[in-house]
Amino acid sequence: MYKQLQTKCCRKLKITFIRAITTTSTTPTPSNTFIPIFNNATDYIYINNRQINAFIKSKNPNSALELFHNMQFRDTVTYNLLISSSCLPPKKAFHLFTQMGLFGIRESSTTFASVIALCTNAGFCIEGSQVHCRVVKFGFLNNVFVGGALVGFYMGFKLSGVAVELFDELPERNLAVWNVMLRGFCEMGDLEELLGFYSRMCFEGVEPNEVSFCYLLRGCSSNRRFHEGRMFQSCVLKMGLVESNVFVANGLVDFYSSCGCFVGARKCLEEIKFEDVISWNSLVSVYADNNLVIEALEFFNFMLKCGHWPSVRSIVSFLNLCSRTKDTGLGKQIHCCVVKFGFDESSVFVQSALIDMYGKCLDIESSVAVFECLPKRTLECSNSLMTSLSHFGASEDVVELFGLMVDEGIMPDEVTVSTTLKALSVSAPASFTSSLLLHCFALKSGVEGDTAVACSLMDAYSRCGHVELSHQIFETVRTPNAIGFTSMINGYARNGMGKEGLSLLHAMIEKGVKPDAIGDIFHAWWIFYAVQDFYTKPKSFF
Repeated sequence: MYKQLQTKCCRKLKITFIRAITTTSTTPTPSNTFIPIFNNATDYIYINNRQINAFIKSKNPNSALELFHNMQFRDTVTYNLLISSSCLPPKKAFHLFTQMGLFGIRESSTTFASVIALCTNAGFCIEGSQVHCRVVKFGFLNNVFVGGALVGFYMGFKLSGVAVELFDELPERNLAVWNVMLRGFCEMGDLEELLGFYSRMCFEGVEPNEVSFCYLLRGCSSNRRFHEGRMFQSCVLKMGLVESNVFVANGLVDFYSSCGCFVGARKCLEEIKFEDVISWNSLVSVYADNNLVIEALEFFNFMLKCGHWPSVRSIVSFLNLCSRTKDTGLGKQIHCCVVKFGFDESSVFVQSALIDMYGKCLDIESSVAVFECLPKRTLECSNSLMTSLSHFGASEDVVELFGLMVDEGIMPDEVTVSTTLKALSVSAPASFTSSLLLHCFALKSGVEGDTAVACSLMDAYSRCGHVELSHQIFETVRTPNAIGFTSMINGYARNGMGKEGLSLLHAMIEKGVKPDAIGDIFHAWWIFYAVQDFYTKPKSFF
């Protein structure tokens, strides 16, 4: 056969021969194996592309890159193989995409779809917008795969307006593109848009599948929309998806659990032929989230006896339950489970919940011990410890932890800045200078617009006697809520400026913002002063 190929030189047969060798071989075949067969650049590119594909499938990206760099000639397929590979770091893959344009190799629809998906998953917003420009330039915007990838990209960055506009301009919309829109609105928590797109989907004759109903049920779960969820349950029962798809069945369990209908959730769980860990953990988590300790523990133990391991969600729900009930004993038992199942090293959410649980139970030593044993300190865990220290009243330790985070290269966020400002406002008398420095840091890091940070700054400055600075910050808040108004009113009251506080309370009520408990006290004073204008002040209460 080999000699026959040499004599006939039939390209189709040669390609078939190469495919047979490279596909059946368990390891990549050396390129020089095929030297006697091929004698032009196109053939050698084809061989090397097959080899790169083999290296990628065998999870050997270094060898694939080495072969790529040694190639004298490359084509679009060569770049597509590497860009679409999940083995390469996102920055490296995007760099290869930019090389294509520099070397004059034209992108294909596969190239654009792959690199847009790469930008979506890696969070490359600016780079993705640049790719969008090239898509428009080379006329790929009407391609359903490229257009669908762009829709998913903008939905991923919560730019639903741009995504809907691109979606409407697509000449052809398959089910995958519709599901991208449903997923985007589901993750954004916008149930009205989610239901609106589902109605539009049905109106245009597109039949939803199991993926569509997973997003629809999740949206109803997040927003506690029982009526709509029951409607979707009727649809999936009619289509037979409950028996055939475990994800839809789990979505129903989660939906009923989130709506507090534990009977319905238990019934849906019992109807699943092959229950998996998601089904069990969903019900355990919701029992714990609703403070049903006995039911949660009974179901948790039953789940373990059936051979199902707990998930991160169920462990975190139990720890949050212990935080709310201040049950240190149960919290320590859950901590033992965390160590047993290896969550103490693998999950940031569990580590953070452990620190928070011990802090809210006022066992600050255990909270610090968990933090010190972390294999890697993260922003989430640092914020949890900082909140625990603040709750315990250790203000100086909060400030010290902030400095430790900066020294270790952990970039503070709005939670960090807000908690540190609260600690500064109740600590040393010289906290005004420190508050100014932290205010500068907030401006530099771009978190000064956060409502919690603004309220903490107002509180810190007013405690130092600088009410005018607090007022300036209050004016910069676009839509102040009850907490923002209360922080400013407290600042006025703290500095003996009662009339200004009452005036701000009046403005708060006019804007339709409902006062909290502290605001109600000022509201009572405001009514008292208003009554004085119409009635005579009594000489004595007795």
